[in-house]
Amino acid sequence: MLEDQLNAQTGDSINSQHAKHLSRIENEIVKMDQMIGQVLTLAKINASMQRVDLQEMTLTALLNNVLQDAQFEAEAMNKSLLVSIIPEVSIKADMILLISAIENILRNAIRFAVNEVNCELNIAAHNLVTDFVEIVINDDGVGMSAAELKTVFDPFFRGSHQVHEVSKGAGLGLSIAKAAIEMHGGSIQVKARFDKDIS
Repeated sequence: MLEDQLNAQTGDSINSQHAKHLSRIENEIVKMDQMIGQVLTLAKINASMQRVDLQEMTLTALLNNVLQDAQFEAEAMNKSLLVSIIPEVSIKADMILLISAIENILRNAIRFAVNEVNCELNIAAHNLVTDFVEIVINDDGVGMSAAELKTVFDPFFRGSHQVHEVSKGAGLGLSIAKAAIEMHGGSIQVKARFDKDIS
């Protein structure tokens, strides 16, 4: 009887370890798949093979789901995401590319924020025609050094504060965001914490 109990406990322990290993392998496969997808996207953009499919849409339609997902992610990490009122304007954009860019920037801000992320949207218009939309994302994280600010959009960039972290990304998100925004005729910049972080 005692031997049966010991065998059952040993079996449960082995099964538990196997489940943990399988879960870890599955997570690594998902991350690898995401990284390969990002590498291919960046390669296509750099080779001018990525076609921009511009369609007219409201800014609200473009941002609604992205901001809702970001809000959920922030709350799950006990952080707050504050978003200004989205201007009622229409823009021409490649929805998939632009959503990917904004999502990458927001997720980075939420991940490295201490408590709070702010997302402010402004428009510059002339004769009721929207010239451009400015999105400013600020977070209260530790920030980056001047040297890091110069290379933050380089492929595979990882800041010094990420060295001791378990890897959660390949360092391609901001490179893709920069390329996607530039393909729309826009620009992206990052500034020190006590200025405005990314716009």
